[in-house]
Amino acid sequence: MAMSVADKEFWDKRALTFPLDFERESIGILREMLKGYGGKTVVDLGCGPGTHSIALSSIFREVASVDYSTSMLDRLEVECEMRSIKNIGIFREDCMGFDPKCRYDVAFSCLCPVLYSLDGARKMESLSKDLCIFIGPSRTERIPEMRVLSDLGLDPIKKKFDTLDIYEELIKDRKVSSLCFEESLSVKRDKESVISGCNELMGNDIGVEMMIRDHVMGLDEELVMNKRDLMLISWEP
Repeated sequence: MAMSVADKEFWDKRALTFPLDFERESIGILREMLKGYGGKTVVDLGCGPGTHSIALSSIFREVASVDYSTSMLDRLEVECEMRSIKNIGIFREDCMGFDPKCRYDVAFSCLCPVLYSLDGARKMESLSKDLCIFIGPSRTERIPEMRVLSDLGLDPIKKKFDTLDIYEELIKDRKVSSLCFEESLSVKRDKESVISGCNELMGNDIGVEMMIRDHVMGLDEELVMNKRDLMLISWEP
């Protein structure tokens, strides 16, 4: 599943407020897990503003950071300049269409929507020689969109959020290691992005779009996510 123009516009809008937190739990887990990978290469698919790419650059000899959002990559480029990071290559491409004509030692991705599928897992395998690592959701009850839909009594069409469910077919054929963990963060979501997220979860059903918009725009409290439940899975391609 390639990223649409609407998806790109959505992530471009979020780029300026997207958090760069280098103390997050996933980074600590990766540093411990990848201690023996100094001198090797990694591709970070759907890298966003580069939180994980920057952390991985202190471990790997070379990091290829891939994202379709120009605004996200602009932030990453600024961060690299500020930190004098020289071993991150930046590629503005759709992750599913990225074709570097080479394979990296490790393929990594964290919460990249276009890789939430068996095809996404196969794409990671096509880019990796030694190891694939994907971090995705294990539960979604804490995200603002799910709280809004619950308030309205709406049942989302897109129900497969658990990473093991998404990669169910892959797991049948591979020896997959998994780790569930809770990650702390403080992300303030703007109302338009939450409305867009709710509509996506409802399959862009025009019958409920106005109901969702009216409810979200009428909320007084800030739409903040303080914690999220994640799962890291890793396997050899």
